[in-house]
Amino acid sequence: MALRALKLTEVVPKLHRSGILELQLNTPSNLNAFGGLKSHQGFDYAREQADIKAVMVYVLDIIATDPSTSTGRFFSAGAALSPGGMGSEGRSQGKGPSEQYVNMLIDFPKLAVCVLNGPAYGITVTTLPLFDLVYAAPEVTITTPFSRLGICLEGASSVLFQPLFGNSLTSRLLYMAETIPLKDILPTGMIAEVLPKEGINEAVEKKLGDQLDELAISSIITSKSLVRPEAYRANLRAVNAKEMAAVAERIASPDHADQIAKFVAKRAAEKAKKDVARL
Repeated sequence: MALRALKLTEVVPKLHRSGILELQLNTPSNLNAFGGLKSHQGFDYAREQADIKAVMVYVLDIIATDPSTSTGRFFSAGAALSPGGMGSEGRSQGKGPSEQYVNMLIDFPKLAVCVLNGPAYGITVTTLPLFDLVYAAPEVTITTPFSRLGICLEGASSVLFQPLFGNSLTSRLLYMAETIPLKDILPTGMIAEVLPKEGINEAVEKKLGDQLDELAISSIITSKSLVRPEAYRANLRAVNAKEMAAVAERIASPDHADQIAKFVAKRAAEKAKKDVARL
């Protein structure tokens, strides 16, 4: 089946065998950060494909289209720090991009798979528990730098993180903004398998295809609907709305502006230091 014709500039869709829809983030110039256009394209496209019979699995990953820049090493830098960032857009018209993206993952009726091939930040981390399978390269780290940016958690992580990570690891992530290495994540069971970074996308597609060829996908969908019944999903949507309202409040606070200024100044100083070192 051909994918619906749609001009996508910041995500790249590919339909593989066994109904595997692969959606690749495609803006390495900004570390694949989620912004307004990318987030809208991503969740609108995935939500639409959820209703198409031939699409059975949604895989989110990255394609590094610019090998001349080091930014291709990142899975995603989270929400863009700009007016188009996921938390700052669309609230006056209702649900913003972040809230819609999280709700899409909460309600997605088929298998949702995430492939991490490098450091992940922010909303790309908080939404990981909403995926049914997560594959990772050895280089993966996860960071939720909310306290550094003067904002707060998102992605329904206020209720999903503690049962998965425990109290201390949750605090390190959501409060202390630490970067957590893969070795600390593995005991939680969140990662389905660690695969070599080189060719990880193809390896996951082949693995899923081989498995699904032997399985009744309709059975998987029924089982997932029982694991995530409507009452459970409704609660997560309510949590998501409450979190995003808190994010909006934090974005409007003086702390957020101050922390962003510190963040930008620190990055500029680090870049200047590297530039001097290259002379």
